[in-house]
Amino acid sequence: YTVGEMLRAVWNNKPYLISTLSKMIPNILATGSGIALFVSYYLYGKSTAMLIPSVGGVILLVLFEMFAPTVSRKLGNKRGLVIAMLVMALCNVGTYLVGYRHFGAVVAFLLIGAAFSGIATMVRGYIIFETIEYGKYINGRDTTGIFNAINTFTDKITSSVASSLGLILLSLFGWTTVNAESFADLAAQGVQQTASALNGLWIINALVPAIGAVLGLVTILFYSLPSEDAKLMGLCNAGEISREECESKLSRKY
Repeated sequence: YTVGEMLRAVWNNKPYLISTLSKMIPNILATGSGIALFVSYYLYGKSTAMLIPSVGGVILLVLFEMFAPTVSRKLGNKRGLVIAMLVMALCNVGTYLVGYRHFGAVVAFLLIGAAFSGIATMVRGYIIFETIEYGKYINGRDTTGIFNAINTFTDKITSSVASSLGLILLSLFGWTTVNAESFADLAAQGVQQTASALNGLWIINALVPAIGAVLGLVTILFYSLPSEDAKLMGLCNAGEISREECESKLSRKY
């Protein structure tokens, strides 16, 4: 494929484009990932303050992925993803509003959000398969490789951007530069931060990701490919039904 063909394949596949944007926006604005060390040290005073809850969140994320098939079957892919993203957005907003001094509430929101993130991750995978079938049906060409490559690329680039963005935003709050690779290194330098800088640290750790979560939720609301239509397109792509039969059963004209 040429670059032009890749771009056209994505542009002509609006469901895929919307789904990908709804993932990229929250990932880019997940600025807390690059400043976790500073949050633990300056807001909670110990290295394990956010580490242990984060590990618990990862465990819940993996465990709740197992519920994704049930969610998809009972609610449908879009509705299941919307509900999961709504809970995640509420947890992000709640984290910012309760403030870092209410550590128990912050941990609770983190764990709940992580659990629903596991569901969202799996259901989003189902949606990607639907959009790939849609792309084959509309373009008459298998572009699976293009979309898989884009998924891998966007996952890597958004995490890198989020980490860098968090550090860049810190400079706007009068943050005193600290170059540290570990908690011990950070403690040894003994650099103090102003109240404004600490407030900015919490904004970047909680408010910016909350904004990203809300924007991602709004974006996925524009996804308009019913799972039933995607299944019919898949059957047509596989040659199990004719295109005429498929079009007669679709919920609308594509």
